[in-house]
Amino acid sequence: MRRIPMPLKEGFMIAGAVGLLVVAFPLIFLLFFTMRFVLVIGGGVALMGAALAYAFSPAVRDWLKIQGEQQFSYNGLRLATNIAVHPSHSWARIEPEDVVVGADDFVQATLGPVEAVELPPLGSRMDQGGRAFSLRRGNRKVDVRAPISGTVVACNEKLLDRPQLVNEEPFAAGWAVRLQGDNVREDRRLLLRGKRARSWFREEIDRLIGTSLSEDALMPSLPDGGALVNALYLQIDDEAWKKLRETSLEVDTPKRVDRP
Repeated sequence: MRRIPMPLKEGFMIAGAVGLLVVAFPLIFLLFFTMRFVLVIGGGVALMGAALAYAFSPAVRDWLKIQGEQQFSYNGLRLATNIAVHPSHSWARIEPEDVVVGADDFVQATLGPVEAVELPPLGSRMDQGGRAFSLRRGNRKVDVRAPISGTVVACNEKLLDRPQLVNEEPFAAGWAVRLQGDNVREDRRLLLRGKRARSWFREEIDRLIGTSLSEDALMPSLPDGGALVNALYLQIDDEAWKKLRETSLEVDTPKRVDRP
């Protein structure tokens, strides 16, 4: 049997591919032309349904609003929407290469103006729920818990000279460490996200106001339904601070948190 020379064989393959395209293109165009009415009608029905859902469903409006928000606010305290939160108020932003970790707005607001930050050594390993880094103001100190288990691959050394970044931008420039996670997918299941995180955040603030603050510390109501706390950290005495650390800021990782 005679073999077909390689250049000639490649020419046949190219010609066949071109022929297939020539035949297929009209068929695709004909299919689109035939189905165009279905596509237009289907698209119109979908848009109308979305408009009606937005007009008559508060849940849909709230969901769309949340999708466009970078931060959720309650009683003057903020919570970023693109993070997962540990019940001790540390947070994790999961990125392709590693996980960024910091302390949320509740921590900095109750501690007050941060005067010093203690960061872990590079290469050190930490377990989920263990100490990740520390924040201090005067004689008050809080050991911020690790939201996931992993190895420290970077620290935000800017905090050593400018610890106030934790107060100013807790979810951005105020981050503390980056971790190479051991099992991010599994650890993430034990964190709070989405609707669950927002509900928990409200409950934490309401509990703080109800148990630790006087009526004199509260200012008029906010649009979100809460009351702005005037200089929150100044309203927390030593006894309340001790209780706050034990019940909110230095709590263990739960065995399981329901998914949102």
